[in-house]
Amino acid sequence: MFINKLELTEILAKYYLGISQGIEIINWANEVLICESDFDEDFINDIAYLDKNDSWDVAKAEDVFFNYYNMTADEILVAIKRYFLKLLERITKNECHLYKLVDIVSRIKDKYQQPKWINDLFGFCVYLMPDDSTLIKGSNLEIEINKTICDLKRDLIDLK
Repeated sequence: MFINKLELTEILAKYYLGISQGIEIINWANEVLICESDFDEDFINDIAYLDKNDSWDVAKAEDVFFNYYNMTADEILVAIKRYFLKLLERITKNECHLYKLVDIVSRIKDKYQQPKWINDLFGFCVYLMPDDSTLIKGSNLEIEINKTICDLKRDLIDLK
């Protein structure tokens, strides 16, 4: 299994939202080792031979990976928006637990001080409970999610 652009975007976005990605990075590097790839061999080896059960190695994997993928603030924002869009689309298809929305919206709000591009989702998330697992069709939350999906798609097209 080779990392695709969406997986890379997800790893980058989650990391910059404060979600540890070290184990995922080590797993990815091990998969790249057995595939034909254009990645820098030293870069892959530096990560693949780390122990995902050792917290120091997990932290080192992130350090090596994110030094290799040195991103600007604008690139980070685009990665986060792409990940958020993918998450919202998965929620509308009931492929993802609704409470994941609460976690990610809260992280985005903390990182970007309530950015306009999350619309009013934070207000809806305040009232969600951990046992709220799926989106109710026709609800105000679904309407807000769909509005946010449209806005994000427009924003991401404008950034290309």
